[in-house]
Amino acid sequence: MASDDDGHDGGDDGEERGSAPAPRQELSEPEREALHELQLGLESIYRGYGALLDCHHHVGGGMDHLDDAEELLREAGREEFADALRDEHLPAGVIGDRWTYELVDEFRAGFLARITDFERDVREELADGTTHVTERRQQAAWRERASGWEPEAPLEKESESGSQSQSQSQSKARSGRSDASADEES
Repeated sequence: MASDDDGHDGGDDGEERGSAPAPRQELSEPEREALHELQLGLESIYRGYGALLDCHHHVGGGMDHLDDAEELLREAGREEFADALRDEHLPAGVIGDRWTYELVDEFRAGFLARITDFERDVREELADGTTHVTERRQQAAWRERASGWEPEAPLEKESESGSQSQSQSQSKARSGRSDASADEES
């Protein structure tokens, strides 16, 4: 398939709805830059969401340890500390009265959904839904200037044993050892 100016060849661009066609019209430089900044901003927000999920998991693990500590404090005869954990700390929220799962759910359903929809709507309007417009242009330019560049054929999946023996053979070849000398060491 021929590439357009943005390097889009109609292949899967990772969008949930399948591949997006190349924009029907040429983007102005400010439009292209705006789409790129929106994309980078959205990707950073998704990384922040990932950090929020990490926080949720770390806090949950910490709370499990506190729950274990409550039982151990009771076994040690320290009821006042065990009761404080049970009655004040374990049921409490991390922000106000909210637990981390509530923050994760609210972030995902609220801000993350709204900004994802906004970026998609702008991209639909300006670039017919095409993603990574700056990267596509860069890809096309680099490929155009490359001497004799041809895309690689997709790799076929090998069986696990075939991959192991191939990587062992490659490793032995790099080290200059024969199969016999490698087997003697095993």
